[in-house]
Amino acid sequence: MDNGKKLNTTQIFYFPLEEKTVNFCQLKLLTNFVKFNYKVPVLKFSYIDSEGSLLGNLSLKENIELSSDKTDIDSFSNFEIEQILENFGNYYLTELYKKVDQSEKETKDKESVKIASLVKSFFRSGPYYFYHSPEKFLTKENLNLFIKALEIQSLTSHQTILIASENQGIWNQLATHLVKRDHNKKFQVLPIIRKAENGLIVKKLTKPSINNDSDLIIKNIDYKKAS
Repeated sequence: MDNGKKLNTTQIFYFPLEEKTVNFCQLKLLTNFVKFNYKVPVLKFSYIDSEGSLLGNLSLKENIELSSDKTDIDSFSNFEIEQILENFGNYYLTELYKKVDQSEKETKDKESVKIASLVKSFFRSGPYYFYHSPEKFLTKENLNLFIKALEIQSLTSHQTILIASENQGIWNQLATHLVKRDHNKKFQVLPIIRKAENGLIVKKLTKPSINNDSDLIIKNIDYKKAS
């Protein structure tokens, strides 16, 4: 216990998915990891599924507005997304928002819908961000904007980020920890030391298997990118 520290809120956990499970909802996986391994009395989170599901009777902008903790029905008409983004000071998030289709047409392309769903997650004040295949439908340019926006968010806020995806190559450089399950379904948390040319180099915790009766302990190991 003295050699580690409790899970803080500046960590990015990556959960690799197998092809046979990638199309299933991953909310249970991510919530179980936090609830049973980090003893959270009340779990408040933002979850974006792989499709970027939104309310179909609202515009993309209205979906973002309604998702914010900073508005309610009474103040809905006075809500200014641009002002909130300016207050965030996250350049890449602002640039990503500019990609959202602002037209009133009923049918939106899948990428614009996904971008809107990703942007709206930043407007929630809960301590946890859960993402299932956030890269789905995004072009390389827009994915890079999202990754950079998420990285800034993790460094400047108090949110812990959990990403479940089959595309480990995308999330290698952003994630600070790799999470897998052993044959007993216990979580194994592996801090990422650095990224080498041939893939991730990781180091297991002293006690990688975590259960309901123990706190999640993370070693003081810096995340270093290969130069």
